[in-house]
Amino acid sequence: MTTESPLQALGISREEEKAYEFLLANPGTVACDFARRARWTAQKAGRVLKALEAKGMANRLPEKTPRYFPTPPEIVVDLLTTKRHDEIQRARVTAQRWQAKVRPASTDEQPIEIINGREAIARRFEHLHQSAREEIVCMERPPYVVSPMHTYENVQKQAMERGVLLRNIVDASVLDMPGKPEALRKDVEEGEHIRVLARMPMKLVIADRRTALVPLTLEQARDIALVLRPSLLLDALYELFEILWDRATPFGTAAVSVHLSGKVRHSVDADRLVTLLAAGMNDKSIAQELGISARTLERRITEVVTLLEARTRFQAGWLAALRTQSSGDARRKR
Repeated sequence: MTTESPLQALGISREEEKAYEFLLANPGTVACDFARRARWTAQKAGRVLKALEAKGMANRLPEKTPRYFPTPPEIVVDLLTTKRHDEIQRARVTAQRWQAKVRPASTDEQPIEIINGREAIARRFEHLHQSAREEIVCMERPPYVVSPMHTYENVQKQAMERGVLLRNIVDASVLDMPGKPEALRKDVEEGEHIRVLARMPMKLVIADRRTALVPLTLEQARDIALVLRPSLLLDALYELFEILWDRATPFGTAAVSVHLSGKVRHSVDADRLVTLLAAGMNDKSIAQELGISARTLERRITEVVTLLEARTRFQAGWLAALRTQSSGDARRKR
């Protein structure tokens, strides 16, 4: 299988690339010499060299038998990329003109779109994050159309880098997935706001309160979803998210870390333990996530309960969540 040359995306054929590289090594070449070395006909060699000249990649002296000289590579790259940029801009203008004609029929009159297939749903999920400007809210639970690690490490991180606020409610069952609690903890450290709910009724993504992606079923065998545009249904789903957000438990340890700083031995990461306690994970899952025995876990939980000045582990988890939530609210106000 032949690998496509990167220059083909800039409109340079393999023959033109070969001819340009020959000119770089042999400036002042005439067409017949190049034809003999490349084992091409004289007509083909002349045609390719003229194509290079037309694209600004070569120049020739005004002699009876033209000799060709290569344009410096750095200039060639600038010429090609500028040309392609101009082509893309013209294509965007054309696309906007097409969209102006399509919008009355497809967006205003049809606020609901049905999409089928795992790949189509994954592409639309990525597009929502790439096009968002202010806020993305998510309701996350299994099963996943694509790998959750791949999805959340890429498109969501890129959205946050643009300044988009991300709020995500995670079903508690997600915490039982190997490595997922640690991944969520990293997401929180990078700026995502995450809360955990014992039972999530559905999956949902809303970008800028204007576009939503809603799977119609939680069965893996049926990959079908709705795309919702501005409508009463979209507004209702956003209000549902806010209701569940208020009920969910914050996932994170920003505030608790300060409270426990310097007070817990470093044999086990206290921050991670508090995070998992606040999220409501059971002892077996916590022990597996931390890689410790049930007896060691019980000892660490007792230590954290004491340091948080709680009477029970339930109260310790509640205090941890409360302090994390207060810290998150303070950051959003700033």
